[in-house]
Amino acid sequence: MLHLFRFGLIALAAAIMPAVCMAATAATPPVVPPVAPFATPPADAMAPRAAWAKCGNCRERVEWDRHIAGYQLVMLSAVTDGSQDRVAARDGHGVPAADRTAILRQRFELRRGGQIMLDIEDRWLDPAHDVDLRLPPPGTDVAGTGQPQVVLLGWSGEGSCCFTLHIIELGPEPRILAQVAARDGVPRLVQHDADPDFEIVVEDATYAGWSMVSPPALPRVVLKYDPQAGHYRFAAAEMRRPPPPISRLEAEAKLLQEGAAKAPDDGRVPPHLLRTMLRLIYAGNYPLARRFLDDAWNDRYGVKREAFLKDLMECRLPRSPYWVDIATMNGLTPVAPRADCAGAAD
Repeated sequence: MLHLFRFGLIALAAAIMPAVCMAATAATPPVVPPVAPFATPPADAMAPRAAWAKCGNCRERVEWDRHIAGYQLVMLSAVTDGSQDRVAARDGHGVPAADRTAILRQRFELRRGGQIMLDIEDRWLDPAHDVDLRLPPPGTDVAGTGQPQVVLLGWSGEGSCCFTLHIIELGPEPRILAQVAARDGVPRLVQHDADPDFEIVVEDATYAGWSMVSPPALPRVVLKYDPQAGHYRFAAAEMRRPPPPISRLEAEAKLLQEGAAKAPDDGRVPPHLLRTMLRLIYAGNYPLARRFLDDAWNDRYGVKREAFLKDLMECRLPRSPYWVDIATMNGLTPVAPRADCAGAAD
């Protein structure tokens, strides 16, 4: 099954479906800055929830049930039997964060003619309320295809990890336009350019856990719907930026050099050095990133500059899901990770 997701401010109605219970683990949703809200669904779309139904060792109920473009959209929640009274829900938002640990699993079903055309499952489907992230109401054309879509956000319940954003088109046949997973942070819908459609902004967590650099750098990536590909993909035009002034990079390099002279030799590269290099590379300015490395490097980092660059360019960057597009934008050859990369510098 695909990851399950949630979209905000949606209608509620009654129906019951059986579900398989799954083990729950307590978690506290992360806090992220709020974004501007989308339009609110009509008030008459709301309806009372059904009662909890028995499903083996659990209880399940339909959180909401809505009909759009000939499809029936159903969201179901399962809880441990006996804990359903803890799930005191607010209309349109799902369960308050303090009571969500009772939920075992949530499932979204897209039905047509009595058949399940698509279903998505995750620990929680309603993190959008808990992390203060407003998603568009179902039926919104976020991709600009002229068809209604549903945006779902799934959360594994593991602190700041892991979120997945799905955009499902409700055309003659359902299509998944985006499945964007984020290890750190929450994928966001934004209007990044003058087009009326929405882009997706996500942090690339490829460099998390790299022992050479701590804390990790998480470069931002913009994804845009590509009509020819039929799905969201790396938006090179949105990512590309003109080169910054050389004087500014030289000043940053000087600060890093001065900091290295005072810092202990702990064998780690300053995170600011990697962040600046990735910011340049992800904007199509690899030659400047290479020059910045030379200007900012200090032997007190405890690792050879050549070893750091080799690991970055032959192991780390090639692991990024966006590597082919990043390499093409910089005029580089998108080589696969070296065979000996796994664990080599972790």
